[in-house]
Amino acid sequence: MIFQNAPASFHPRRTIAESITESVRNLRGRSAPLDLASLADRVGLQRELMDRTPRQLSGGQCQRMAIARAMAVEPEILLCDEITSALDVSSQAQILHLLADICRESHTSAIFVSHDLAVIRCLCDRVMIMRDGALVEEGPTAQVIRQPREAYTKKLVDSVLEIKN
Repeated sequence: MIFQNAPASFHPRRTIAESITESVRNLRGRSAPLDLASLADRVGLQRELMDRTPRQLSGGQCQRMAIARAMAVEPEILLCDEITSALDVSSQAQILHLLADICRESHTSAIFVSHDLAVIRCLCDRVMIMRDGALVEEGPTAQVIRQPREAYTKKLVDSVLEIKN
């Protein structure tokens, strides 16, 4: 799981390295291999940032470390909960490219929860539109966005996207 508020998802008084190590040990056991330097490299950050606390990192750096923590346990599926909503546009783009690259390279799938249809359009192969906790429409992202079948989906798409055919 990668959370929306990355800094709050880490223990505030522990270093990033300590928090990642604790997560891996809890999920995979004390003897699980862990290469913190490789994790930092994988998310494009300097290795020495592992020795800092969450408040000593920028929002983008902290979100990259949250991705590193999630990938440290070699998951088959990542659950990404609004992971770019607290970031500026530049950081959002960097995080989305990083996530796409990591998923492609590791053959990991991602479930991306977001209210941002522009992000969904760029990142996701399939989309599920929900309203009040109920599934309204689902299918290939391009198809659902370009030709929504349900009135709610059409209203949602029309309110946030300018679609070019």
